[in-house]
Amino acid sequence: MHDFSCTNSEDMKYKLLAERTRYFKQDEKGVTNMCMAMEELITEDRIEIAEKMQEGGKLSPEDIALYSRLPLEKVKELSERIHHQDVTETEV
Repeated sequence: MHDFSCTNSEDMKYKLLAERTRYFKQDEKGVTNMCMAMEELITEDRIEIAEKMQEGGKLSPEDIALYSRLPLEKVKELSERIHHQDVTETEV
């Protein structure tokens, strides 16, 4: 438990955890990888929020793009996918 409360990898007791922490916090490639992973998680969260907004049916695509901070093109793409999915489900 001690290592999880450390902000500096040098203070960690578990060698492997210290090495991985150092990689993601101090190595250029590790920092880049961590930034990309975080951006992907944020984007996935924004997409999920936009999909829920669209399901509510009360907001325009422009408002959804504004509130979710997704590009308008992405919101329209999600809308088409949701609409296509709805049409497919009603045909079955």
